[in-house]
Amino acid sequence: MTRAIFSCALLMLIFSMDTMAHAIRFTVNQEPPAVIVQAAFSRTAPLVDASVKIFAPGNETLYQTGNTDKQGYFTFLPNEAGTWKVSVDDGMGHYDMMTISISSEFFTQKEIIIAGDPEPKQMTLDAIPVVYKIIFGLALIFGLTGIMYGIKAKKMVKT
Repeated sequence: MTRAIFSCALLMLIFSMDTMAHAIRFTVNQEPPAVIVQAAFSRTAPLVDASVKIFAPGNETLYQTGNTDKQGYFTFLPNEAGTWKVSVDDGMGHYDMMTISISSEFFTQKEIIIAGDPEPKQMTLDAIPVVYKIIFGLALIFGLTGIMYGIKAKKMVKT
């Protein structure tokens, strides 16, 4: 029984680490006339030389293709207002697509606008600092160990 619980906890920990590694985080800066996007695995690991495809609003035609630079950045110059779709793929299993809303004011503004992700995404595990992930993993292991020893002690008291 205790080995099964421990094995299950260990497998959950191993598979959750794999899931965390595949999350991509986007940072978007709308600085007329350009939109600057950074793609990264986490706060410190940019997505380098990943394939980028940008789709125009409305008819979903391919507007631009390219690759991210050494810091994970790519830039495009939108030519119309609407919802633009951006897909990023590094060719090794890391893929994500996001949307960027460009308003008509974007084309008339003179000042720089710095904005976060224009469309809120679900929180990913890469947003959690590594220290908290380690603490959570250790707490999970110690908690399950405590439960197993509690069950074992209860059985020993009955006999």
